[in-house]
Amino acid sequence: MSLPAAIRHAAILASATDFAIVATDLDARITDWNSGAENILGWTAENMLGEPVDRIFTPEDRSAGRPAIEMTLAMSQGTAEDERWHLRADGSRFWASGRMTPLHEGERHIGFLKVLRDQTSARIASDRVLASEETWRGTFERLVEGLRIGEVVRDQNGRAVDWRYLEVNPAWERMTGSTREQAQGRTVSEIIPGIEDEWIAEFAQVVDSGQPLSFLREVGVWARWYEGRVFTLGGDRFGCLFFDVTERRNDAARRDALLALDERIRTLTDPSEIAFTSAQVLGEMLGASRAGYGELDQDADSVRIDRDWTAEGNFSLAGTHRFRDFGTFIDDLKEGHLVAIDDAGKDERTSANSEALRQVGAVSLLNLPIIEGGKTVALLYLNAATPRIWTANDIAIVRDVADRTRVAVERRRAEQDLQNLAATLEQQVEQRTQERDRVWQVSRDMLGVAGTDGVWLSVNPAWSETLGWPEKAFIGQTSEWLEHPEDRLKTREEIGRLATGHTSMLFENRFRTRDGDYRCLSWSAVPVGGLVYCVARDITEQKRREATLFDTQEQLRQSQKVEAVGQLTGGVAHDFNNLLTVIRGSLDLLRRPALSEEKRARYLDAISDTTDRATRLTSQLLAFARRQTLKAETFDAAASIVGLGGMLRTLTSSRIVVDLQTGDVPIFVRVDRSQFDTAIVNIAVNARDAMSGEGTLTIAVEEANSIPATRSHAAVPGRFVAVMLTDTGSGIPADQVERIFEPFFTTKGVGHGTGLGLSQVFGFAKQSSGDVLVRSEPGTGSTFTLYLPKVLQEEHQSTHTEDAIAPFAQGSCILVVEDNSEVGDFATQALAELGYNTHLAVDAASALIELGRDGADYDLVFSDVVMPGMSGIELAREIGHRLPDVPVVLTSGYSSVLAEQGNHDFELLQKPYSLEELAKVLARVSARRKVTG
Repeated sequence: MSLPAAIRHAAILASATDFAIVATDLDARITDWNSGAENILGWTAENMLGEPVDRIFTPEDRSAGRPAIEMTLAMSQGTAEDERWHLRADGSRFWASGRMTPLHEGERHIGFLKVLRDQTSARIASDRVLASEETWRGTFERLVEGLRIGEVVRDQNGRAVDWRYLEVNPAWERMTGSTREQAQGRTVSEIIPGIEDEWIAEFAQVVDSGQPLSFLREVGVWARWYEGRVFTLGGDRFGCLFFDVTERRNDAARRDALLALDERIRTLTDPSEIAFTSAQVLGEMLGASRAGYGELDQDADSVRIDRDWTAEGNFSLAGTHRFRDFGTFIDDLKEGHLVAIDDAGKDERTSANSEALRQVGAVSLLNLPIIEGGKTVALLYLNAATPRIWTANDIAIVRDVADRTRVAVERRRAEQDLQNLAATLEQQVEQRTQERDRVWQVSRDMLGVAGTDGVWLSVNPAWSETLGWPEKAFIGQTSEWLEHPEDRLKTREEIGRLATGHTSMLFENRFRTRDGDYRCLSWSAVPVGGLVYCVARDITEQKRREATLFDTQEQLRQSQKVEAVGQLTGGVAHDFNNLLTVIRGSLDLLRRPALSEEKRARYLDAISDTTDRATRLTSQLLAFARRQTLKAETFDAAASIVGLGGMLRTLTSSRIVVDLQTGDVPIFVRVDRSQFDTAIVNIAVNARDAMSGEGTLTIAVEEANSIPATRSHAAVPGRFVAVMLTDTGSGIPADQVERIFEPFFTTKGVGHGTGLGLSQVFGFAKQSSGDVLVRSEPGTGSTFTLYLPKVLQEEHQSTHTEDAIAPFAQGSCILVVEDNSEVGDFATQALAELGYNTHLAVDAASALIELGRDGADYDLVFSDVVMPGMSGIELAREIGHRLPDVPVVLTSGYSSVLAEQGNHDFELLQKPYSLEELAKVLARVSARRKVTG
């Protein structure tokens, strides 16, 4: 039924050419079509008058009954508004905001009026923004640095009084031991009680001035030190990138303490003064209230203290004390065990005597036994007047200081003995000779006298006790027959130095025992009067303890890495449970009786959207494990680097100059773009760390005719794009260059990263048929070069023409190969919906039988990859060999073969897939078949 002319013309005249206005009768057939509709949709009024209005709707909307739904809503609500894709006459799609209203003539309802406005440009821009946000989110989650986004909290006068956590990344959780849920939305004063006002003011200064801030601070509640940089994000929002530098500071403090100790005792001659100075260094460094040495009397369970160091406000414990007056920890000391008590009132060894300890200012104590001859003879002790935790680092420092002090004290005592002996030589020669003989006989250290040629003239019994050979086995020859083959050269060189008059101190080598083992020895030797006097201490057990400590620390690092993987797994499980909850709930609601079409469509949309999110989550997990099937796309590598420039300058800080040398000529690659961006960011962050936050990062893009040869492979000829990132940092030691791409290997200190950044770069490059090489010299910087296959511009342009060719003709027959019956049923039904005939085979063997000798009954094979027996890839190869004219499309959710070797030149459809994606794949295969047929 046509509208009255006055109404029709008024509607058309009132419309601009930017709006498509379509009128229909009650049977949804078009009765009017304005010039705007002709401009936007492409059909003329003559083409469309009398046609069903659903011609302008997409196939999926027509299948869902969308035109009828809009008319029903327009009648019940007076208008129906939405935004969705519509079809043009040429088959292309455009995004439009639309409104449908009822048309009346008098009181009589005569039809509907639909008004559309083309919003395609805005939709494309919105999609680009979403894609950019997704890229940022992926980078945010993969950063090895801790990153928090926050905002300054102000009072009513605008003064900064706090700041609030808005978002934190996984690295922040690892470095602080807190979770996102505990932090997001809370203020820093809630997370870190007692935080200084100065810290809050500094963060506020960053957002007020726009100037970034570098910091190094200790967070007491976490007992950790952090180094980082704060930068403004606009308004009161700021970002903060940081590292955990606790272990680095601890290591530096230990080195400084030992250097300070060496310097202070270097000129001291009195052993008691050396012991006191060592106690003072320890006490001051560890913040103790008291520190000292005491000689232990095991029979009386007592300790005698001649002198100790005390902090201001504390008193000395010089004198003799009974251990049992203060607890039972003497039993541990007797057995040679270190005693560390954080709080005397809570430790079972001291709780009954805690008041006595409090009276002497020893609420917390650390006692290190000093053992000689298998017996505890003395102890090094530290006290604190309040409870404190003695960390592993504290204990390591105490052990190091104790070892050095014991060596220095014994050396000074020996020197004093020699001096006293020389002063009274004539009167005491006989007595000293006897004492020397006794020392010679009973000393646990290996004492010996040799000529300057290294031939032993005399050795004490400790040689036999330590090595098992009789004393006569050593006399009259050098020790070359005892030396470990790896130590022989350096031992000969050390003997040569002694022959020229140099003194040897703490020289280490290994001697073979009679049982065939080797003992590690620490030597001190002095040349006097043409002879060399030597003392060697067996430090084998000490070396083993050091190795055990190293292994323990390494196990801790591995445990932390496992914990990081556990956190990732838990997060993925959490997200999947959320997604499954939406799907399960929507399915339950769909089963409810008398469900309206509007609700049914809403629940189906929810299931579809949730499935898409689950697919993205799976892809992210596979990317983390470098087992994903990369989604290659063709793009200009140089332009992509320019696009990343802003983000790279933010990540590297203002003191690092980012110099982009990309040229003006496009250089195309075909790789996974998201993984490409992540690889560039990971290398840039690694360069920033190597430059300690200051220097120049140069990124250049150029063509290459080959991948240079390395020690692991020969040169690879071909057309490549080389992306080179050069820093002016500290460089990489030669012995570490070969390991930097290993998963979890890092040259940074504990807590400074998981060691996955460069591993991702390596995995991405290898999966993309490229490589990544590094050239570095310590002190001059490093250059990382990422090689990726180059794509010619004509090849890039040709990739956009495939979808323009229609898919296989309706009624074509497709052989579906799928071992999972449910997935197989879905695939056959989906293909049937697209107008194809199908046949299902449960495995590759059945498929080959069904194809026969010529495959004449089938136009295409659609096969799963992972199947028992012959895989989908093997089936595709066999079909290509037997029946080269029958195309094959593969589908898989995940396959290790695909992840490692690609799709083997077969079209791949990633599971899960939609009808639209399936139709596009068939179109591409059809296009290639028609071009080559």
